[in-house]
Amino acid sequence: MIMAKRNMPSAAEPKVCGTVTVGDRGQVVIPKDARDSMGVVAGDKLIVIRMHGDGIALIKTAALKELAKKLLSQVG
Repeated sequence: MIMAKRNMPSAAEPKVCGTVTVGDRGQVVIPKDARDSMGVVAGDKLIVIRMHGDGIALIKTAALKELAKKLLSQVG
C-alpha cells in the first residue's frame, strides 16, 4: 500500500515520500522512494481507493489477490 489509513494494520508506519502534481490528464508519478519501498514496477496494476476526507490509497492488485487467497483458505 502506498498510503495507509491511520488505524489500518501495517508492517511499517505511514511515511511521506514526496509530493506529486496532477497533470492535465489526471496522471501522477509515484515518487521513486515510494515505488522502491513498495516494490512497484512498470506494468504493475494498482487499485485506487478513495479514503475518508481527501485521502487516496493505492494498493497493488497482486497484494490484494494474496490477501484474498489467505482469507479464503481459512474459510470452511
